[in-house]
Formats: sequence, C-alpha cells, structure tokens
Amino acid sequence: MEKEVQNVIVAWAKAHDEAKDNAALLLRNWSKYEALCVARMEEVSRCDEALLRLADRDDLPPALTRFINANDDKGCASCWYSSCLMEHKECEKKSHEYFSALDNLVRFGLEL
Repeated sequence: MEKEVQNVIVAWAKAHDEAKDNAALLLRNWSKYEALCVARMEEVSRCDEALLRLADRDDLPPALTRFINANDDKGCASCWYSSCLMEHKECEKKSHEYFSALDNLVRFGLEL
C-alpha cells in the first residue's frame, strides 16, 4: 500500500475514533462540548472526502474497498435516513454491511 493511501486511512480512522463519543458528550453537557464535537465532525467530514477520493485507485487494501462499496449502496434513502424504522430487509442488510465495513476500516486504520 502506498504511503499516501496509508496516511489517508490513518487520518480517517483517527478522526472517526475520536468522534465516537460525541453523542455521549453532548448529552452530558451540550454547551460545554458543542465546539469540540463540531470540530471533530468537521475533521471527520474532511477525512471522509479525502478517503472517498481514493475510490478510483486499483491499489486499495480490501478493508477500504469494502467500505467504499458499502458506502456506495446503503439502501434506499427512506430506510437510511430513518434507520430505526427499516422498511426493507435488503436495506437493513446494507445498513449492517456499511457499519460493519466502517468499524472494520477504523480498526484497520488504527493498527497501521
């Protein structure tokens, strides 16, 4: 794997790992943690964009390819945006595949 690809994956994984407790922090004390959580999500967004720009390369590790493929087809918009009320079994499967691929890529990136 090229160093450029590795650097993008590592930055992406760190950003997602650091942001994983945002909801808990905001529930605990919104005003105290809002700026931190916003900054984290801005970093996640930047890293997501950088990661997805790699999609056309042929030299990607399997964990990244799996995530990109899952990200490209997360099911219908209705089910995705109301994930608590999945209407379609196929969408439920795709949602599970997406979050499984995301978790796997975070672990992979943190181990690099």
